[in-house]
Amino acid sequence: MMWGFMDAEHWKKNAPLFNSSWGAKPGLAHWRELLFSRWWSNEAGKTGADGNVAFRVFKGAHNVTVVYQGVTRAVTAWVGDSGAHVDVHV
Repeated sequence: MMWGFMDAEHWKKNAPLFNSSWGAKPGLAHWRELLFSRWWSNEAGKTGADGNVAFRVFKGAHNVTVVYQGVTRAVTAWVGDSGAHVDVHV
């Protein structure tokens, strides 16, 4: 959760990601790297003979897309504390 983005509108002037002119501060590059590289789940793979594939992903909502013999199915899966199992029938 962020409580402010710009120095001029934030009570802690060293905390936001942008200066008062909306210029990027060093923390913005770090935040983007964390969000889109380390914390972003973007996996792809092929199932085994049993039709299963497993991925380690972060908690939250995930868009799952399966393509089989030219047919595409997409579902949204929620991963919570105990993980998740998603069945997609194509």
